[in-house]
Amino acid sequence: MSGEDIERRTAFMGLGQRSQGYAAQEALLRKTLPEALDAFYAQIRATPETRAFFRDEAQIGAARSAQIGHWDAIIEGRADADYGKAVRRIGNVHARIGLEPRWYMGGYSLVLARLIEAIAARPRKLFDRQHDRHTAQAAAELSRRVLLDMDLAISTYLEALQAERARVEAAKAEADARQAQVVAILSNALKTLAAGDLASTITAPVADEYLGLKDDFNAAV
Repeated sequence: MSGEDIERRTAFMGLGQRSQGYAAQEALLRKTLPEALDAFYAQIRATPETRAFFRDEAQIGAARSAQIGHWDAIIEGRADADYGKAVRRIGNVHARIGLEPRWYMGGYSLVLARLIEAIAARPRKLFDRQHDRHTAQAAAELSRRVLLDMDLAISTYLEALQAERARVEAAKAEADARQAQVVAILSNALKTLAAGDLASTITAPVADEYLGLKDDFNAAV
C-alpha cells in the first residue's frame, strides 16, 4: 500500500486538512479510546467465534496495545508510507488467520460508536454557537477516517485471498498435468501389453507421487 494509493483515497473522501470541529476533539477521542477498546475486547471475549482467534489473555492484551497505536494513527489522520505498511500488515494477518471482514467491520463499528458518543455527549459551553456544527464535523470526519482505514485493510485482505486462490489454482493445474502425463504413459504401456509385448515396462520419468504406480506396473509384467 503506497503513500500515493492512500493519498488518492484520502483526496476522494475529502480528508485533507482537519476541520476545526474535528481538531478540537482529538484530545477527547484519545482519552475515550482506551475505554472504547475495552468494550470492544469485552465483546470479543463474549463471542466464541472471535475469542477463538486468541490463545490467552496475554495475546488479547498485546492486540489491545497494538490497537491503541493504530487507532491513534487513525485519529491523527496519518497517511504516510509507514501507516500504509501497518494497514497492509493488518489485512494480511486477517487473511492468514481467516478473520472474516464481518468481524473486523463489526469490531470497528463498536469502537467508532463509543468515540462518536463521546463527541456528542461532551458538555455544551456557554455561548458556544458552533457546538452543533463542530459536533457534526467531528463525527463526520472521524467516520470517514475510520472507513478509510477499513477500506485499506479490507482491500489488502481481498488481495491476499486472491493471491492464495491463484496459488492454489496453479498448484492444482500442475497436479492435473502430472496426473494426465501418468495416465497417458500408463495407457500406452497397457496398449503395448495388449499388443502382445509382455516384457514391456514403463521407462518414462513420472512425478514422485506416481513412482509407486510405475514400480507396481513394472513388477507385474
